[in-house]
Amino acid sequence: MQEDILSLVEHLIPQSKKIEITSGAPKWYHPGRSATIMLNKNTVLGYFGELHPKIIKYYKIKTRISVFELFLDEVPSRSKKSTNKESYLVSDFQAVDRDFAFIIDREVEGKTSVSLALKADEKLVKNAEIFDVFEGESIGVNKKSLAIKVTIQAFDRTLNEAEIQEVSRKIVNSIQQNTSGVVRS
Repeated sequence: MQEDILSLVEHLIPQSKKIEITSGAPKWYHPGRSATIMLNKNTVLGYFGELHPKIIKYYKIKTRISVFELFLDEVPSRSKKSTNKESYLVSDFQAVDRDFAFIIDREVEGKTSVSLALKADEKLVKNAEIFDVFEGESIGVNKKSLAIKVTIQAFDRTLNEAEIQEVSRKIVNSIQQNTSGVVRS
């Protein structure tokens, strides 16, 4: 979902603007699985994430629900007027999802690991999102297990196994070096 909303925001706003994902969202969002989209660190463009578990339970919904809000009034108008729309590029080549689990310090925010995964190879890593967080005695004191799903895709070719392994290695190294985390086996 994060990839979809960011693609939409990127399409609406010139790339010279600074988009940032920060933690926190209104109370109807899941407190640990939601975020705020900020523009230039001072304008809230919207929110995205999962619906709060209490709302899910109240309405007796059996699955998780992902939602987002985008405040179009906050999207700045383009300085250059044009009748031509920018092309929305989508790759025709197969995407590959890889799951990674790390044991990291409890105070390390999940968005840090997601950001590190996205920056590991900006040309090939298309999305990264948290799908599980676990804390317990089996993990260690002041530690947590954080699992992320990473989507890897090239725009111009199908990736071979060696390329996928190389991107995976970059992701693991980046997260381990920057969070002092270790791969969970």
